Amino acid sequence: MLPPGDYRVVTDEEVIEGLSFTAYHRISTEIFVPAESGCAVEMMTIDPMDLQAVHEQDVAMLAVHSVVGKPTNTAAASAQDELRRSN
Repeated sequence: MLPPGDYRVVTDEEVIEGLSFTAYHRISTEIFVPAESGCAVEMMTIDPMDLQAVHEQDVAMLAVHSVVGKPTNTAAASAQDELRRSN
């Protein structure tokens, strides 16, 4: 499992020929993750359904944190602390 963060995701598709409209067929979906060495990036194949499930889980967690009033990241925590100090 990967830690929370921003990841580059690439979907490789090809055009389906012979149709009266443009349509695409997904060939593969890859995610770029930090390599174990820490100084390189590794490309791994990921199931698009798994990617969607994790994304939906992250969105739900974000919604819970914002409803509860907890900051969702360090920048938000710093901003909230700064607001408290200025008031």
